[in-house]
Amino acid sequence: DDEFPKKMKSAIGYCAKAKSIIFIGIGQSGYLAEYGARYFANVGLNSYSVTDAFFPIPQRDMAGTLIIALSNSGETMEILRLSEGYKSRGTKLLSITNHPTATLAKMSDLCFSYLVPPFSVGEGEQRVDLTTHVPVLYIIESMGMNLLDYLEGRMRNEGNIF
Repeated sequence: DDEFPKKMKSAIGYCAKAKSIIFIGIGQSGYLAEYGARYFANVGLNSYSVTDAFFPIPQRDMAGTLIIALSNSGETMEILRLSEGYKSRGTKLLSITNHPTATLAKMSDLCFSYLVPPFSVGEGEQRVDLTTHVPVLYIIESMGMNLLDYLEGRMRNEGNIF
């Protein structure tokens, strides 16, 4: 994607300005949300994950918060509901999804789409999605490492990170 470096620069800007970062996802994307929150915390950011589809959205202004929504399809109703709820509280929304035209992508301030072929096995209720999530890990870790470089550079120039 020719837009990847530009999107990464924008993502770093959103992350650097955020007072807190909340990764959201359910199912396999929930595990990646937990990983992303921990990775960003290791970088030194105030970062959390929400993996419960029915987690209550605070009834207060959340300006200064960045939501990073993870959804392979970009159409998971629970993630759309959470994303809309957080956005209505003043957050910025960055999404990572497999489909650039998905509802989640369209409602986001910034979206990374990884465009890999879906892969599943089984039929009906026995169907299991085995679509690779390696691109999601790459995007999360790229953001984290680029953000670390940015923050360390700022710390050297200004004397502290915040």
